[in-house]
Amino acid sequence: MTGPDTPFAVPSSTKFMPLPPGSNSEPNIVPGSTKNGMNTVIVNNGRSYNPVTIDSSGRIIKPSPNASFTMTGNEQYVNSGWLVPKTGQKDFPGSSSTFAVTFQKAGTYNYLCELHPWMVGSVVVK
Repeated sequence: MTGPDTPFAVPSSTKFMPLPPGSNSEPNIVPGSTKNGMNTVIVNNGRSYNPVTIDSSGRIIKPSPNASFTMTGNEQYVNSGWLVPKTGQKDFPGSSSTFAVTFQKAGTYNYLCELHPWMVGSVVVK
């Protein structure tokens, strides 16, 4: 599982510039986190918001939005990315309105919604 927001260590000398310039934005730097010339910065996790798969050997695959994916049953991580109506995709770049999975191996595959962690389920393939 991966959270939508994740801490990353960056050099304290890093200058962050908001996009677009002049927007009312700034990074979340964890107070008191400066150690060894590094700050801890909280950023959005691309593996949470965008479709991504990590296979059994640790190889990262980034399918395009609205992708179809065939599971072998050895994946470490499979994420559809954010699923929003097509009309909302411009507000959530990289999001999808669909994500299809084909299971190639029998087994029980658990899933959850990262935004609503109480929303869980299982797919049983026989």
